[in-house]
Parts: sequence; C-alpha cells; structure tokens
Amino acid sequence: MKTSVIAATLTTLAGLVSATPVDKRSAVATIRFEGAADAGFTQGFLVDDQIYGIFDKLSISHIKGAEGAVCTFHGVDGSTTVVSGSQTVDVGPPQTQIWGTCKSL
Repeated sequence: MKTSVIAATLTTLAGLVSATPVDKRSAVATIRFEGAADAGFTQGFLVDDQIYGIFDKLSISHIKGAEGAVCTFHGVDGSTTVVSGSQTVDVGPPQTQIWGTCKSL
C-alpha cells in the first residue's frame, strides 16, 4: 500500500513540473525513459536520495536526466545507470528499470 501511495504521489508531482529541470519548489526531477520505436514514459522522482520504484515494464534503452539532479537507476537484469544533469545515457543492455534514486547536484 505504501508503494502505491508513493507511486500516486510521484505521478501527481510529475504532472506539476516542467519537462526537464528540477523544480526547486517541489524538489522533483522529471526523468524520461526511452525504449525502442519511440516508446517511452516520464516519471517524477523526489530529489531526496530515497529509493522509488519504477512501475512501467517497458524495456529501456536510454534515460534522459533532469538539470540539477544526479540519478541512479537499476534494471531487472542488474544494470546500473547513472545520469547527471540533463544528459542522456544509454542503458546496456536495454532492460526494464525497477527502481531509481535522485539527489541534487
């Protein structure tokens, strides 16, 4: 139940922030997860160095970060992807991401 509440809160917060930069007022980094054939999704992560689940099961090839945040994501097959600022980083090999954490730069 706690995970559902966190997911709902993050989804709500993600809708309130602009596309890429960290919103200093709400401390949320909006991250873009990209898969094959232009498939993808965005998810907001509180910039509090806590672990948050990623519930979309799309296989991810690239992760685009948010200005002002450094984020680490972990995949179902053991990948670790670190994204600093608004850079886009390849996930290798592409895989579903299961959790992530973000903190301020």
